[in-house]
Amino acid sequence: SDGVASSRFTDLPQMSRWSPWLNSVTYLDESPGLTEWNLNIRGVRFSWKASSRVLTNPRGIAWESVSGLKNRGVVEFEPTTTSSDDGGDPSC
Repeated sequence: SDGVASSRFTDLPQMSRWSPWLNSVTYLDESPGLTEWNLNIRGVRFSWKASSRVLTNPRGIAWESVSGLKNRGVVEFEPTTTSSDDGGDPSC
């Protein structure tokens, strides 16, 4: 469901468990929503701080770097229909 996908993706400190490039994501005490990211790609390390906020409708997360490697983005999870009329699997 969109709720399960969103809760897994927005649990930022756990991202390094399933993303092979991320070394760590840490919430910083300095400011609500401020995170520090550490990434390693082919032996090259990158780090940045980002302002992150969890979205509620649709569910997801938005972020923008505030220092270090420049990046920003949004990931949104929307419910999918499971009606047999659309050929979807109702057991999902």
